[in-house]
Amino acid sequence: MPHSLFDDFKETGFHSSILSTFSVDPAFYDASLQLRLRGLGCQNNLLLADASMLGQSLEAIPDAFMNAGRKYLVVPIETTSCFHPKLALRYGKAKAKLIIGSANVTSAGWAGNLELVSTLSWQARDDDADSDIHRTLFIKAHQWLSALARPGDDSKAAYKLELLRSQSPWIDEAVMEGNAAFTLLDGSKIDLLLSDPADTIGLADRMLELIDEPVERLTIISPYWDEQLSALKRLATTVGNPDVRIFLAQNRRNPSRSSTFPIAAIGKLALKFHPIGPDESNTRFLHAKMFLFQGAGHDFLFVGSANCTTAALGVPGKAGENHECLLFRKLPRGAVKKLLNLSYKSTIAVADIPAPPDRADALPDTTTFTAGSVERRGRRLIWSPTLRIKGEGKSIKIDDEHFPLSNHANGVWTAELGDVTPDSNIARVCLGDGRISRPVIIANPEELMRFAPFPVADAIRKKLDAVLNGEADLIGLAKDIHLLLDDDAKSGPSLERVRAAGGRGAPPRITGRDFATADEFRKALNLRASMKSAGLAHGENPALQALLQIVLRGMVNVETADSIDAEDAAKAKVYDVGEDQDDVGEQDDAGTNRRSLYAADVEPAIVSASEFERNQYALWRGIEKFQGFLERAKNANATLDLDFVTRSLFMLYVMLHGCTKRYKTEDGNETALIPFSGEPGENFRDSFLFVAAKSIAAIWGPDFNRSLIGRLQFAAESDTLPVQITTLTVISRWVLAAILSEVRSAKAHKSLQDILEKQVPSLFVATKVFPELGQEELLGTIKQMELKMGMDAQQGARIRQTLIDFGRDDLVLSQK
Repeated sequence: MPHSLFDDFKETGFHSSILSTFSVDPAFYDASLQLRLRGLGCQNNLLLADASMLGQSLEAIPDAFMNAGRKYLVVPIETTSCFHPKLALRYGKAKAKLIIGSANVTSAGWAGNLELVSTLSWQARDDDADSDIHRTLFIKAHQWLSALARPGDDSKAAYKLELLRSQSPWIDEAVMEGNAAFTLLDGSKIDLLLSDPADTIGLADRMLELIDEPVERLTIISPYWDEQLSALKRLATTVGNPDVRIFLAQNRRNPSRSSTFPIAAIGKLALKFHPIGPDESNTRFLHAKMFLFQGAGHDFLFVGSANCTTAALGVPGKAGENHECLLFRKLPRGAVKKLLNLSYKSTIAVADIPAPPDRADALPDTTTFTAGSVERRGRRLIWSPTLRIKGEGKSIKIDDEHFPLSNHANGVWTAELGDVTPDSNIARVCLGDGRISRPVIIANPEELMRFAPFPVADAIRKKLDAVLNGEADLIGLAKDIHLLLDDDAKSGPSLERVRAAGGRGAPPRITGRDFATADEFRKALNLRASMKSAGLAHGENPALQALLQIVLRGMVNVETADSIDAEDAAKAKVYDVGEDQDDVGEQDDAGTNRRSLYAADVEPAIVSASEFERNQYALWRGIEKFQGFLERAKNANATLDLDFVTRSLFMLYVMLHGCTKRYKTEDGNETALIPFSGEPGENFRDSFLFVAAKSIAAIWGPDFNRSLIGRLQFAAESDTLPVQITTLTVISRWVLAAILSEVRSAKAHKSLQDILEKQVPSLFVATKVFPELGQEELLGTIKQMELKMGMDAQQGARIRQTLIDFGRDDLVLSQK
């Protein structure tokens, strides 16, 4: 019966997909299919493709791979022949769907050709034997493709697969055992046959083992055949030379789309040829593959990717050269003929069948080689050869520009982009001996994690999303700060497996406490500071990623994954391919009437006195928990990671929000949850400046060797300092400048001024651990933050001037 893959892919409830293909059509997958998947909530997507065919597509239409290596991962499968399976796996929390067939992930495969596919569905709520069998076959396909993706060598593939496992824990549950086909409740049988060139027996051997009764008729649909019909002759001979029928397509208007057959090799075979379907079907290229052995009482059906060739089916005792897959069904006799509407009435004369065109054997190109992988991290490219390359790397070529390669002591090859932003994400590696690699997609690991982050608990995710969308007050998160400060998730096995993958090319981790001084640490890092990489961190921890984005949106312009998806979807509408292009899913621009996150953009919120007190209590409780978090970190004397930095940064920002967001109570009073610096007569210790300074002192002080920041350990994976470190430095310095600015201008705090004039500058010096922003970018970032806060212009100007004074070399030197 007809089956639309486009309609099939309208189904919701899937979070991940793995599709395999031989032919590669980037304009279809990149500009259409992956957008459909993401629009339906399926964010974690992998495309496994034959490496040779992928290379040809990269050569022909490199611009079509715009989102590859960012929104989805393309995994080239290297093989001595062809990576030929056509599998589509979609994963849900408690459901799954598997499509096995002949259709490549191309517009022709999905909308142009005559293809043959079969679908298997599984849902956890279906508690019966058939459900267990379907899950077993799905996991069989999953494990096979996952192993081919080589996650042990590629941290990107490892991340995608671990993300998938974390959201579908049923993958790791026990499956049904046995080498025989499975019997379904209706008495039919089913199995999934997967073939690898390394297997000891091929598909033909396994097919023939499954046929357990005399065969009366053998019907085959195959667009391609081996020249001597060796595979066909073997199948027919082994089952007793039954009546053999071949279905072909004839296209009189476009003969190039007609089926071909090596008629010169027929010899003594008694074959009958039939047209496929009605006349209108013959206008489409017949790309389906089917082997139907009709026995005395049953149909033995095999459908999938395998053509009737020895390369696909193998020879006695040996697997074929290709990777292939077939679905086996044992059904009541006549079921397949009825299901597929096969008609044996019309025939095709042998004289009317064109022979296959002559194929010239391609000579191996010794001037090129397989590059391996190229990753972009900040302004740096990292090349990781998959095989030992003879010769020295010279440069990475993108379009017409060459970026020189350097080989570091740890074996990592890098190239610096500098200020160049290449338009293309396709590269070639050039060697010193003149050889140039085949093209390779430049992958961005941080982007891959941003567009498919690890899941977070639903309750926290809803609150984070509400704050990011401007639908909830940031202070609401203070009530859950104990969860946001929790570090238990780090120890999960999923992330440990990701970190263990691809260790050969992983940059070394650097720890502050390994250096005697902050200056030595800064020089060893050899990084630059920039706020322009905002939003590309913590892909492995979406809760922390959301916290970081909340802060950064108040300081710089941040593009989110959702906003990029919406823009790309709008651009791609003109490229939609296939049937019924109305399945756009949830509107990306829904709910545009969102409240702003920032105090300056809204009128004071009107709340009851009791609600104001609850918010105030939640903020102070959050501050207490944060101070306890810092104290525990201090006492543990262990190394700290970037998660610590983001949590500290977020809490400082929550405090800042608490002193700038204005509330109007029902009695007409207008105030903030916590005073910025305190009015005359108020206790300075109850102000934002005091509690923030106390936290900053715990993080940065009393000096580098005894500070929490000195215990920081992270991998410098690009040429840019992680943005959360830069942001923490900026906010810490701004708070310190604000403290002195306020006590100098307010008579109420004159008694504190002498003390703070000594303590604050020394803390400011302690923040000079990392590379600093340029003056223009620093002041621009701070101005935007003050604007979002709704700070008085004169007050902001005073703080910025104090900050500039702090930064002068003569002042810093005088404090050393």
